[in-house]
Amino acid sequence: PGYVWILTDGFGPDYFNDKSFPAGSPLAIASQGLGVIMAHGGKRTEAGDTGYDRIINSWTQQTDQTVDYMNCVGHPKTNSLNTSIYYQAENDFFQDIDLIPAKLVFFYDSIIAFGLAACDLLTEEEAGSTGPINGGEKLINAFLRQEFMGSSGFISMDPETHSRRPGSALFVVYNAQGTTDGNTTSFTRDIVSHTVPVSTSNSTDIIWVDVPGETYYYSDNTTNFPYPLPKITDFNENHISPAVRGVFLFFASVIFALSLFFSGWTFYHRKKRVIQSSQPLFLYMICAGTLLMGATIVTLSVDDSIASEQACSVACMLNPWFFAIGFVFAFSSLFAKEWRINKLFHNPSMTRMKVTTKDVIVPFVVLLGLNVLVLSLWTGLSPLTWDRLYVGTIDKYGRNLESVGKCVGEAEDWAPYVGILLFINMPMVGLAS
Repeated sequence: PGYVWILTDGFGPDYFNDKSFPAGSPLAIASQGLGVIMAHGGKRTEAGDTGYDRIINSWTQQTDQTVDYMNCVGHPKTNSLNTSIYYQAENDFFQDIDLIPAKLVFFYDSIIAFGLAACDLLTEEEAGSTGPINGGEKLINAFLRQEFMGSSGFISMDPETHSRRPGSALFVVYNAQGTTDGNTTSFTRDIVSHTVPVSTSNSTDIIWVDVPGETYYYSDNTTNFPYPLPKITDFNENHISPAVRGVFLFFASVIFALSLFFSGWTFYHRKKRVIQSSQPLFLYMICAGTLLMGATIVTLSVDDSIASEQACSVACMLNPWFFAIGFVFAFSSLFAKEWRINKLFHNPSMTRMKVTTKDVIVPFVVLLGLNVLVLSLWTGLSPLTWDRLYVGTIDKYGRNLESVGKCVGEAEDWAPYVGILLFINMPMVGLAS
């Protein structure tokens, strides 16, 4: 129960026909909903003009003489132990359609195919296009080349598998369906689905269609398809927990609040001498830089538990943007201030000189432009994307039980951009310290 068992034609569907088991017994439980998939010779048509129709008609037209031949009339029917040694067919054996072997037409078509192959070889030998037939290899090769409309449909062989192309044959699915009456469960088997044979020599497609009015019933005696394996109830996706995300956002909010507070404080005291000496523009830049770098904490706290995969990919690429641009704002202002102080102290003539904001803003613009250029190329050519990767935990069925979501990209794609950004920005840290 809870599983779907599909057996092959080695387990004949006739086993279920008019079978009965005690209700609730292991056999009754195991048999309910079983399926058997098997090759079938064909199906009869109203027109009666197919190869399958003709071979069935020939079968039913056999006479009592054929029955006598099968029963070995004129030969002893028992051995020394007085037990039957021959199959004894009833007189109406050939009139009972249900007794027709499912593989009868396949046997017939196989014999015809080998006969045609042998005729082809004899024709080729007589024409001098081939050597003498002295082995089975030539016969097999000739057999694989045969294509004709047989009693079971279009015959076409696959030269790689040496078997018939599956798309050219008719396959059916039998379903064992049980009905409980009192203490007994009785079973019948019905064809619920079949393939549509194709008549092309190179087709490998198999098209299944349901039999009108028939439904597959599963082990619980319903039409609800059961899961092939037990549901996974403890899959761990390693999402960022609400508590950890709350801590991240708390610290980010502290950085935002302090950056805005000190920006406002600087603006409020902008006319005081100490603020004028420190140059308000550079102080604003430091506050903007810390705010942008703090925004990286927000994007790092995004995963697919609160956002779509596309939104997570956007957050992945915003991380280097926020951090690099914020870094340039904060440290380039310190670099500019250090440069300004150096120009004042390295004035050998000790003459009065004025260093304007315009003079020291140039390094900031250059650094910002280089960072924006590298980040733009990175985003346009090899952006980081969000992906969920399976880690090593699996269950006894080999299914993954754990995954982790993260920003990914090929190392050879993103590593050069990171290296260039470090090359641009690290000297600024040394000069500003």
